[in-house]
Amino acid sequence: MPLSGGASAKTGMRYELHWTVHCMTRVLTGDADSIFLEPPGEAGAEFCVKTRSGIEYHQVKRQKSSDGRWSLGSSETRSVLGYFDE
Repeated sequence: MPLSGGASAKTGMRYELHWTVHCMTRVLTGDADSIFLEPPGEAGAEFCVKTRSGIEYHQVKRQKSSDGRWSLGSSETRSVLGYFDE
């Protein structure tokens, strides 16, 4: 897990910015139709990307989970995905 404090927060925000710009580039190149940042009513999503096949919900995580990886069975993953349960 990263250290707490300013340097770690800045690194995390930089990572989120880079991933967001990457996905915005997909819109500019025609690989995606649109991007919506911090969509209202979509708690837990940093942004949504609309493509021809549907809507992708993105949640950016820079650090590893407590068990060292992100998997569908981890408690951290279930917590993030819980935002999208209906």
